[in-house]
Amino acid sequence: MKGNNNLILNISLFTLLIVLPLFAAENNQLCKVFHHGSQDNQVLSDCNAVLEVGKVVFYFTKEPKIELVSEKQLDNQKKQIIFSFSSAIIKSDEYTRVLQALQRIKPLNYTLALKQVKQGLQFSISYNPSKVEIVYDTCDLINLYKGAVFTFYSKELLEKIKEEGKPLIRMVSNEIKPHVIIDCGHGGSDIGTVGYNNLKEKDITLQIGLKVAQLLKKNGFDVQLTRDCDIFMPLDQRTICNANPNKAVFVSIHANASENINASGIETFCLSPPLLRQCFKTMDEYNSRILEYMVCEQFKKSNKLATFLHQHVITCAHQKNSYVRNRHVKYAVSQVLLGAVVPSALVELGFLSNKYEATLLQNTEYQEALATGICSGILAYFNSLNSLS
Repeated sequence: MKGNNNLILNISLFTLLIVLPLFAAENNQLCKVFHHGSQDNQVLSDCNAVLEVGKVVFYFTKEPKIELVSEKQLDNQKKQIIFSFSSAIIKSDEYTRVLQALQRIKPLNYTLALKQVKQGLQFSISYNPSKVEIVYDTCDLINLYKGAVFTFYSKELLEKIKEEGKPLIRMVSNEIKPHVIIDCGHGGSDIGTVGYNNLKEKDITLQIGLKVAQLLKKNGFDVQLTRDCDIFMPLDQRTICNANPNKAVFVSIHANASENINASGIETFCLSPPLLRQCFKTMDEYNSRILEYMVCEQFKKSNKLATFLHQHVITCAHQKNSYVRNRHVKYAVSQVLLGAVVPSALVELGFLSNKYEATLLQNTEYQEALATGICSGILAYFNSLNSLS
């Protein structure tokens, strides 16, 4: 009997030695994909051209290992690049949804494909190299996901900038109304966070967002709401801009939550260049420098927008309640901020997990104060741009 026990023990130790390394080398799971897109640009002489024509964002559980597998010319107008995500997998019940997300839009100048292979996942891009330039970055996404971001830019616009010898930093006629996209976070089946007394984030964001839209219209703004009722709207459709992108901003309204029920306050987020780690690009150095300059200008505008928004929201909140905590402007990679092609910011208006703040956020007068702060911040942002023209 003792000998059998030793045999069982030896077998168990052997099994552990084999199995533990397998757990250590656990596959990297692809959890979700977003495909943001706009109509591909023609070479335009006016101010309506958009440099970024598409973006695909992959969400992984671990930092993705991305390798360039091949790069070849398919015909006179089409080139193909294939990347591999080593050791990456998609759950069978997620595969169809991921493919649908990739194929959500049909761009004129590039097509995408994804398939599971023995070594992991294979992502292929077929594109017109005379129309499109490609950059991919990695980043740390919210909720501890690791991201791979493939962005598609208009090569025609980059070439036009090169010909003119300077970036097309255009001042738009004051006759054109400023365009504001107000994103009322979550909605429909996407409840968002649920806080004290079963208060739902989607309800608070809609209530405040509608008040913001009303105030903006009174101040002469052209307003685009991502939703005006309790419906679900995918993240990669929220960022579509229906107007001149050179006189537009995107503001996403949210409410916060924390396991710490005492956490409270208002904070505002925007993107910053160091958050994205560039790994690959198809363009030459000249176009690369132009792109880097223009992307940095976009980040600067987003930072300015976030700063004005936060200052005015805090001021208006303190007029109603001086105890509201200022959590300041911060930098993070949110999906709607990644997908926006115009200066963008995301404002968290308080913690629903905090009993006192949740009660405050349901108060109509306080909601109106927050809406006034958002409207005033947007107005201050556009006034600052006009002072430079």
